[in-house]
Amino acid sequence: MKVLVVSNMFPNKNNPSYGIFVSHFCEQLEQIGINYDKVVMSKPYGKAAKLLKYLIFYIITFLKYLFGDYDVVYIHYSSHSSAPIILANHIKKRKIVVNVHGSDVVPENDKQEKMQKYTGKILQVSSAVVAPSEYFRQYVNRKYRYTLDKIFIYPSAGINNTLFYQYTESQINSMFDKFCLPKGKIIVGFVGRITAGKGWKTFILAASKLRESMEQFEFVMVGSGSDEEMLSLLIKENRLDGCIRRFPLLNQSDLADMYNCFDIFVFPTEREGESLGLVAIEAMTCGTPVIASDFAAPKYYIRNGINGYKFEKGNVTALVKCLLHYSTIDKTTVELLKKNAIETSKYYYTENILENLQQIFKEIENEK
Repeated sequence: MKVLVVSNMFPNKNNPSYGIFVSHFCEQLEQIGINYDKVVMSKPYGKAAKLLKYLIFYIITFLKYLFGDYDVVYIHYSSHSSAPIILANHIKKRKIVVNVHGSDVVPENDKQEKMQKYTGKILQVSSAVVAPSEYFRQYVNRKYRYTLDKIFIYPSAGINNTLFYQYTESQINSMFDKFCLPKGKIIVGFVGRITAGKGWKTFILAASKLRESMEQFEFVMVGSGSDEEMLSLLIKENRLDGCIRRFPLLNQSDLADMYNCFDIFVFPTEREGESLGLVAIEAMTCGTPVIASDFAAPKYYIRNGINGYKFEKGNVTALVKCLLHYSTIDKTTVELLKKNAIETSKYYYTENILENLQQIFKEIENEK
């Protein structure tokens, strides 16, 4: 079998995390013995550069679809990558597989809303759909009435557990020194884009309500994004200057180091399109329990009092209550939460999802 991988998101030297799940997916195709070719584009900057990159991306995709020797055309991020394939499919029929990820199915702005027509059209001609989680599998089924038994689950290339794992105590102490974090406090972490729907406001407001407990808690934020100015203003308005430690977007290795410093990870997503939430699973792989919104994909894998806690999305008081509860539990309970967090994450290990990916391609190959 030979596969053409098409994606408008792919990492490069300047943006190593942009579409990294597609890069990992390609690596996994190699591991399961599938030959592939790819048409991908890196992150564009500026309107002119963006238009040019998309034009080249679309032309190459169209030509490879028509004239390349491929058994399957596999599309990542359906809304923006599908246009040339929809057009080429009128000329030549091929097996098409669409891997949906989030905002390609659940638009979060006007531009994404306008691109929804392409998602609907490409799904109509697809042999199968791949979703990152059961939550998103059900969502695609409801929204597009796509047959459930043709929607497969593959959790966005999974977790590299040779990179993300629980460190020893001495290693963790070294990471505290590396990031200049205080010892003896409960380190509460947030990792994510500083953009709408990520719940960073809820995180900050919870910290504000716990201002009197700052001797007990240390709040750490990792990430960057278009709302950073709003974040800085909210921190200032709530007199939290000096109380929130902020770090920019970190590479994967540094993220693993940081997760191991966190006592508890807060994942306050408010996005309906949160199709998996890899950062929460990465944290659990490092033995860090998660407090997450009882919403979207995390609702399915966070278990109250087992591997973390859930709270109503956007409910600051409920998040504060979870944090205060965590601060009162004994060491034995903490260790059990950590152990269960790791156990939950094992399902997502790269080594454990390769067989799943292989099975998906077997079923696609056998489809007439």
